[in-house]
Amino acid sequence: MKKIWIITIALFLQGCAIAMGPKFSGYKEIEGETAQLYILRTENGKPFDQWSAGRTGHYPTMLVNGTDIGQLKRGGYLVRTVKPGPVLVETETSFNWPLPPHRIKLNAEAGKRYFVQLNTGFNGFSGTGLVVGVSFVPVKEDVALPLLKELTLSD
Repeated sequence: MKKIWIITIALFLQGCAIAMGPKFSGYKEIEGETAQLYILRTENGKPFDQWSAGRTGHYPTMLVNGTDIGQLKRGGYLVRTVKPGPVLVETETSFNWPLPPHRIKLNAEAGKRYFVQLNTGFNGFSGTGLVVGVSFVPVKEDVALPLLKELTLSD
């Protein structure tokens, strides 16, 4: 009976870490002398791998130039307007994301869109348990757009 409760609680917590906002429906207009930044969360290179053995209930708080812009949950994306110039995108280590920070520096130009992909995935087993890999990389629009079409806004 105790095992059933543990499994039930674990499954419930897994569900809490899924992006529940509206589905991506196209780009927002770029306003004035600004740029747009899209941050995508994928699993094993796919938009949302519900049955991935590497899935976790963990999700990072995303920072852009040191400002908290939200939590990037499974199957989700975040979008922000940024000023031209240097842009630092990073994950913040916390209870919900017990991994070292991942950082990317971009040089934003007015009128352009930028895409960053946070990918998590199952990499196998070690003597201590599951090994989950993380990559945090800039991607081109032709890679990002098909993924975005399958993601929902991370709220």
